[in-house]
Amino acid sequence: MTPTWKGVRKITLAARGVGIDSGRLIAASANVNRQAVAKRTSWQSLEPLLSKWNILPEQVFVRAAMIGEGSIRRYRRDHHR
Repeated sequence: MTPTWKGVRKITLAARGVGIDSGRLIAASANVNRQAVAKRTSWQSLEPLLSKWNILPEQVFVRAAMIGEGSIRRYRRDHHR
């Protein structure tokens, strides 16, 4: 299954919600070289990469949730003493 435009758009939004760029998020969820993804910010340029690496948008969302949880935990630890 190749990712759809909607999927990539959601990835971009998920990344923005977590506070990192979508390239980093995709690289993290696929364990691939971040440099390959970092410069690509528009969904048109991300789509071929996603299908090339067989990454499903769901994988990226799960990763975004994990990163989000981690940063929330760090924030709580640092700001609620």
